[in-house]
Amino acid sequence: MFVKPGIYKVDCTDGSYVYAIKNEHGVSLIDTHFPGKGEEIAAELHAAGMEPVARILLTHSDMDHTGNAAFLQKKYGCPVYLSAREMEAVQNPEKSKDGKSDPLKGLERPELTVLEGNEIAGITVVPAYGHTWGHVCYLYDGVLFAGDLICTEDGIIKEMELRYIRDRKESWKAIESVDAAVEFDLLCPSHGEPLACTKLEVGEWRKE
Repeated sequence: MFVKPGIYKVDCTDGSYVYAIKNEHGVSLIDTHFPGKGEEIAAELHAAGMEPVARILLTHSDMDHTGNAAFLQKKYGCPVYLSAREMEAVQNPEKSKDGKSDPLKGLERPELTVLEGNEIAGITVVPAYGHTWGHVCYLYDGVLFAGDLICTEDGIIKEMELRYIRDRKESWKAIESVDAAVEFDLLCPSHGEPLACTKLEVGEWRKE
């Protein structure tokens, strides 16, 4: 489904949405869903006219975001980008969520490229650390691709479940800093449906 001209929500990835942006730099894919969905993602992109993929931008290294990165990289011959901080978590398990495991363990591993600078292919990179060591969001044409910074449910912005957050205090700070620094009119999280809004007003915080 196109959420805006040139911005497509890959419907087959319900549960951990993948988004595609098409501009003068080609198609940029944000995240890749759980493993085993690569063929279906590619087929939907083809049907929507959102091929070939020129690059994959990962918000972070959790399996539901990296699961088809290797497959899609091989299919399109494109680079897969991850923030420098998140690359540290991949290379140093002590910075992963559980402090001991490689986030990509058990997955077919893509060849990762460090995301440098605050913009790539006309898309702004927005640091939002806390959910993971090096989580980032992306901003393009007034759309905030929030990754797992927050989620939405029934039109309400919610905090992610606490068991999925590496550092809750850092996550709070990230929500506040992104809200203060970024102008947007459409929120597209990985978990939950897109929401027309201009503020990250969290309607539900989790209990301890």
